[in-house]
Amino acid sequence: MGVLEIRNLSATFRLKDGGVHALRGVDLDVAAGSSVSVVGPSGSGKSTLLAVIGGIERPTSGSVRIDGQDLGGLGEDELAAFRGAPKQLVQRENALLKLADLVFTGGPSLYRAKRDRHPQVHCFPSSVDAAHFHQALQRCNDHPLQRSLAQPRLGYYGVIDERIDLELLAAVADATPHWQVCMVGPHVKIDPSSLPRRPNIHYFGQQPYEALPRFVAVLFPIFMWLAIVCEERRITDAG
Repeated sequence: MGVLEIRNLSATFRLKDGGVHALRGVDLDVAAGSSVSVVGPSGSGKSTLLAVIGGIERPTSGSVRIDGQDLGGLGEDELAAFRGAPKQLVQRENALLKLADLVFTGGPSLYRAKRDRHPQVHCFPSSVDAAHFHQALQRCNDHPLQRSLAQPRLGYYGVIDERIDLELLAAVADATPHWQVCMVGPHVKIDPSSLPRRPNIHYFGQQPYEALPRFVAVLFPIFMWLAIVCEERRITDAG
């Protein structure tokens, strides 16, 4: 029996205009002492999978077992033990650090939190596909969806979810009505009706990876609209 067993796991977030399938039929077995990396493009369900494993999100269907314990059988009071640095997960992290020969962290803040707990901790922050986004230097290569918009433009591309500071987004749009705010990415885990609506805010939805340089080509600057909270600094720290 593995320390983690996932069977036919699916997660769908219901929105007013339909549903978003974050996970579909995921099967995974992780044996004690093994190492697993979860990789994929933005919006592919990586964060949702980890949230379900951690008991933060409930799956739509399927099962998650940790050391034989089915998380689906736990009540809300028991699931609360998984949130906010739960004791059991801390113990497992300690055990993992003892077994690991090499540890990579996803950002500087996480690195600073773990560097004294293992002799081989290395910062492995997010990176950029330089060759792909080099196409953005072709300033005339504007995407058709935003070609008719006036300049200047503020931009963002990525998942639009509960981490986005919607109040900041609205405040910036109100303070600079002559700027066009271009938001490229899928809406996940939030009601689209909660998104600020302004004449100068434009939501283009999820776009193919190949098209992103064309959006970036005429955006200045690119903004990270992430709300500043402790957890977010650890998860998506850029510096």
